[in-house]
Amino acid sequence: MKFYFLTFDGRIGRRTYWIGAALLLLAALVAMFSIGVAEGVLTPGQGASRWGTIGIFLVTLVLMLPSYSLAIRRTNDLDYPAWTAWAITGLSVVDSARSLGGWGYADNSLTIIFGMLFALAFIWALVVLGFKRGTVGANRHGPDPVADAAPAAA
Repeated sequence: MKFYFLTFDGRIGRRTYWIGAALLLLAALVAMFSIGVAEGVLTPGQGASRWGTIGIFLVTLVLMLPSYSLAIRRTNDLDYPAWTAWAITGLSVVDSARSLGGWGYADNSLTIIFGMLFALAFIWALVVLGFKRGTVGANRHGPDPVADAAPAAA
């Protein structure tokens, strides 16, 4: 598990990225479902409380480090600069803070612009990190993870 979520150098291919992303998504869904159930039991019929929103924000903060680990190693595979991984991860945390502050996406011009920026960054990350082939052969971050995983030709 440490290889998946607490390593920040080297490269990972698309398959490893998707496995890690699925595990993080599962962890987030379990945590948020648990928060929702606790809210329903403790405050029935009242909707989301401030404590539930804080809990979801804390889940986002906890998942930031492993998310960054996946993003930085995937951007390394694509030979992109490190700031792209920071930007993707940071936007997620800022979006969670927006929610914690009680602002919706349509509350004012700033939140509308931020919502569009967040949506574009999410689509970019999905397409580029999830589907684009990394640099073929070795790059400054290490050997090609796909070539290393392929069986040797006889």
